[in-house]
Amino acid sequence: MEKSILIILDNIWTILVLKEVGIPVGDEHNGCKLLMTSRDQEVLLQMDVPKEFTFKVELMSENETWSLFQFMAGDVVKDSNLKDLPFQVARKCEGLPLRVVIVARAMKNKRDVQLWKDALRKLQSNDHIEMDPGTYSALELSYNSLESDEMRALFLLFALMLCESIEYFLKVSMGLDILKHINVIDNARNDMDDARNVIDDARNRLYTIIKSLEARCLLLEVKTDGIIQMHDFVRDFAISVARRDKHLLLREQSDKEWPHKDFFERCTQIVLYRCDMHEIPQTIDCPNIKLFILFSKNQSLEIPDTFFKGMRSLRVLDLTYLNLLSLPTSFRLLKDLQTLCLDQCILENMDALEALQNLEILSLLKSSMIKLPREIGRLTQLRMLDLSHSGIEVVPPNIISSLTKLEELYMGNTSINWQDVNLTVQNENASIAELRKLSNLKALELQIRETWMLPRDLQLVFEKLERYKIAIGDVWDWSDIKDGTLKTLMLKLGTNIHLEHGIKALIKGVENLYLDDVDGIQNVLPHLNREGFTLLKHLH
Repeated sequence: MEKSILIILDNIWTILVLKEVGIPVGDEHNGCKLLMTSRDQEVLLQMDVPKEFTFKVELMSENETWSLFQFMAGDVVKDSNLKDLPFQVARKCEGLPLRVVIVARAMKNKRDVQLWKDALRKLQSNDHIEMDPGTYSALELSYNSLESDEMRALFLLFALMLCESIEYFLKVSMGLDILKHINVIDNARNDMDDARNVIDDARNRLYTIIKSLEARCLLLEVKTDGIIQMHDFVRDFAISVARRDKHLLLREQSDKEWPHKDFFERCTQIVLYRCDMHEIPQTIDCPNIKLFILFSKNQSLEIPDTFFKGMRSLRVLDLTYLNLLSLPTSFRLLKDLQTLCLDQCILENMDALEALQNLEILSLLKSSMIKLPREIGRLTQLRMLDLSHSGIEVVPPNIISSLTKLEELYMGNTSINWQDVNLTVQNENASIAELRKLSNLKALELQIRETWMLPRDLQLVFEKLERYKIAIGDVWDWSDIKDGTLKTLMLKLGTNIHLEHGIKALIKGVENLYLDDVDGIQNVLPHLNREGFTLLKHLH
């Protein structure tokens, strides 16, 4: 009778040829069973392990965490003097087996209440210096084994901002030129470069890297909301590496003193996240800085005019939740700036924008302003413009049409009174017909309150769109859109607008379709598209 053999290969990092290490494969030894573990699912798949034979070990539940902690720490957890401190410490291990084992072993036989309180404080702290050497070493091994510099750079970037979206990190990573084989930032772009959808190529590459980091357990699984999340323990490690290698200044509290001058001379990244600051320095001499993020909890915080004078190498600038009645004049010195985010801000005078001639991504998401600044029309290198959920009502003529390199335009949930293209007298608003000038446009989000605002000859524009969310009619609420990843069309059928060639182009590729006022149309779907809806996934 053939013997049964179980072979365990633990912690595989690279592809392993089984025959070369003497392990039988196929039918050579039916009694041999093989169990392999890896931090990277892709390694197993490349070794021809069927995907259905792989499974991810999830974090432990609270009960499982407590059981393992009790087993490793011993009877000390039952000491009545400690009350519920052992359970609190176990909870802070957050289901990570490695952390549970290391912490429980460290606390074994320790009955001093102060020691347990100190352990709980350390676990609650983001001070990476106090991380257990064993845990740090395990994470460092995983980090160093990442296959490219761009994966390492993105991993560190994800750790800087909690619970931000993939789309936000796309804006930042493109500005920092992390996705090097994707980004096209030279002034001498050739025609082939202009024809490419650079942003969507970068988005696809970003998604690929995110999946790789998930497979290595360095990111938590990204849900349908597209929010990047990282285990606290992993984030502590990533921040420690960023501080060491990127000379990062990360401040999440407002009561800390600013570093000395010699630190700023080395610093490449400053992140002031949800700080309740009441003032900032007049200027910071930071000659090597590439990234500056200020997410203020105090909307009245004033940015001095000279603040960016010493940051001329800045490539990504994010100022969130500020009252910017006038942009600092030192904005004009930021000639290398690639990405500018002024999200959730109150905006008025934006004259300084015109100096940012190399800007490729401009985000004014959820910002309060009535009129789109004419200076934006001079930013002819823009590839993405995000005006989503802003209070904008007026878009002066010839701004949108000037942005001929624009690939993605987001104007969802806005109340813009677009001009009727048939009018002979021009009013203060542009016509949607200006979209015809955007030959590189591949993604569009647009809300059109009245059907007469939509020109009839947008077929070529709409046919090129690879991603869109378009709402036509005054009956739609933008928040009704359930799946933002699909090609979405919201259509009021009170007129014959569905017969227009441009709308037919949208209907042909729609995946998420909302219809209103269909009472007068029998057999509504065939009436909309006689060829059928081969891509349709949801009908509302």
